[in-house]
Amino acid sequence: MYGLLAGFVVGWFSHFQPLVTPAAAFAGAALAYLQWWRYWWPPGWQLALVILFISGTRGFHIVYLPLAAICGAALPYAEWWNTLQRFRQHTRKFKKSVGDQVVIRWSPELAGLVDMEDLIQSCDAAIPEFAQKFGFRLKRKVVVFLFARSADIQVVLARPAGGFAMTGGEAMILAPDVEGSLKEVFRHELTHLFSWHWSRAQLPFNHEGLATCLMETVEGKGIDYHALVHVLVDAYFPMVMRVPSRFFAPNSNFYIAAGSFTGFLIRTFGWDVYAKFFRRAHENNYEALFERDFGMGILAAERRWRFELLQGQKALEPDLSRAVAEHRVQTAYNSWQFYRCLDEVEQTERTGPLSAKTVWFAMAAHAILGHYSDAALLNKQLLEMNDPWVEKYRSRLWLGLGNLYDLLGQRAEALEAYEKVLAHPDCWMPNEGSTHALARGYQQQAFTETHLMHRYKSWTG
Repeated sequence: MYGLLAGFVVGWFSHFQPLVTPAAAFAGAALAYLQWWRYWWPPGWQLALVILFISGTRGFHIVYLPLAAICGAALPYAEWWNTLQRFRQHTRKFKKSVGDQVVIRWSPELAGLVDMEDLIQSCDAAIPEFAQKFGFRLKRKVVVFLFARSADIQVVLARPAGGFAMTGGEAMILAPDVEGSLKEVFRHELTHLFSWHWSRAQLPFNHEGLATCLMETVEGKGIDYHALVHVLVDAYFPMVMRVPSRFFAPNSNFYIAAGSFTGFLIRTFGWDVYAKFFRRAHENNYEALFERDFGMGILAAERRWRFELLQGQKALEPDLSRAVAEHRVQTAYNSWQFYRCLDEVEQTERTGPLSAKTVWFAMAAHAILGHYSDAALLNKQLLEMNDPWVEKYRSRLWLGLGNLYDLLGQRAEALEAYEKVLAHPDCWMPNEGSTHALARGYQQQAFTETHLMHRYKSWTG
């Protein structure tokens, strides 16, 4: 439509100039996909060039205008088709487990690692619960594609992804190595399948807030527990700043805060009132509709929500103080304050044993500061831990230890560590790729500070 409109408008003012008119039709249709120009379908733009050549040499014909527009509109479809082909290729050997409400297609690599019967029972219980809550049933059984690891999802999609709901298709893609248990993440994505039928507004604050709220827990702890940790430690952004989709960040701080605030609204005003608000809200009417439906402004509601969180602080001790101390370590690291991060680790260690995540932040801070021996000792300590978080990232940890040994000039130990990487399931390194592929490369060429510099530069890109 945009291509035809652009072609007619430009053609009208240019007196249907043979080159300019079809070029405008192609550009008008292609403009929406400009950000994916690397994935444009070659026959699409090649055919457009042929149309321009014919029009320029033989004169303009009205049929060239829709043909050029079709070429522009067809540009992104090749990558989508390639993605579907990769998805089919990757899932064709998946096993199938069927419940009353759900069908799980799962990777054979998960045999013995995931209790499928228990997962099916949990999913079968959640779907009727959600159907009653939302007031309607999904049209078909929910299909879950359970990949062995998030790295596999990223390979299939050719972009970072840990799992998502296929809204409108009653399906979702999950992997066990993401934050939260499979049961919790299933509830999150199931919410998206239901809430899509309520509202298709691009408002992640509402959609992710409701999905996080209905998870109920993350790694066994309540959403409000995690929200209180974030409030006490992280940078605090007022809710009204989090509403616009351009500002809403896909990280734990934003998801948890939105989920906890959504839970407060549902508890305070009731499910029906919130559902009515959810269906009609979008960025342009959010604040006015919020005040009309809830009887108070968003800032007043936020103050009450925060007051309730802080009132429950004592009941969550001593676990809360420990979680706050460990989150301070993470916050300092993520702020690039590595010496402060190590100070926070030292203070936290005085109150008890460190969690695996905290040890990892200490190890990573030492590595960035060039304390390779200290980092290697902490990495070895991590690998000796019997911890679910360590199990998720064991391949990455062995790769990191191999890198540290190379930097210390201990090539034999480094090669042994790279062998350990290949003995464990593959894992995806952001900006770098497969740990198995990286380990094979480092077996051929030792990891050096030149590699380290390239890694740091990739973080800024």
